[in-house]
Amino acid sequence: MNIEYIFLAGFGIMLASLLGVLFVAKQDKATVSKNLPYFISFSAGVFLFTTGYLILESYHIFENVFIVLGLVVAGYTIASLVVFLVPRMHHHHADEHCDGHTAKGKNVLIGDAIHNIADGLILVPAFMISPILGFGTAISLFVHEALQEVSEFFVLKEAGFSTKKALFYNFAVSSTILIGIVIGLFFSETVFIQGVLLALSAGFFAYIISHDLVPHKRIANRSKDLVIHMGILVLGVLLIGLVNVAFGDEHTHAVHDKDEHAEDMHAEEDHSEEDYDEHHEEDHDH
Repeated sequence: MNIEYIFLAGFGIMLASLLGVLFVAKQDKATVSKNLPYFISFSAGVFLFTTGYLILESYHIFENVFIVLGLVVAGYTIASLVVFLVPRMHHHHADEHCDGHTAKGKNVLIGDAIHNIADGLILVPAFMISPILGFGTAISLFVHEALQEVSEFFVLKEAGFSTKKALFYNFAVSSTILIGIVIGLFFSETVFIQGVLLALSAGFFAYIISHDLVPHKRIANRSKDLVIHMGILVLGVLLIGLVNVAFGDEHTHAVHDKDEHAEDMHAEEDHSEEDYDEHHEEDHDH
């Protein structure tokens, strides 16, 4: 495992918090509101592939469907509880009628901090299992974070924050992803914990897909728009899948390999001791 890759991905995701600077003018807000659903659909495709990948990798560790599914459901439930306890945690709509615009900026920032800590926890086991899975997960988180941060930028503006303050607080809160990374590194010392975090992450992703990223009801009522958005979703799945195929699927399982290496060394020592005993007995008989 390359720890520098994990922190590099974390810093990259933090930069998504500065994207709001690109959309300062009111006319930009209208453009974002119009095109944001297409980016959301693409993000759903990326998340869908990554969720399946996380579940598969967790299964490779536990080799038990019921354990993995139980952990995925637990992750989904935890995400639901967090959103219930911290309402308006996600903001993916920059329209005038979004309830998030009437929320206090403080609530938005607290929810974002919790969300970013969870992102950090997700990154660590992903990189531990495979660099490709790690970067694929990082891409998914960056896309989702970019969508959320742009929307939250407008929420903070509506709450009375200046442009500089909105960007500063967004970036400061996004740094809590580093807290999640440190916690993840502390607890991910065994393959078992890695498998648990992967499955919980899959449940967390599944919640985001089902509640934040699937085409909303307004789109579902128009078959033409629904077809377009489903096509964009499939495009997201295919692109992240092609990236995975192009760069290969190298699994590290560093801790697991280390344990196996230790077992092999122990077996070799036992074998050497047996050879020594046999040789000693032969010399004694002679």
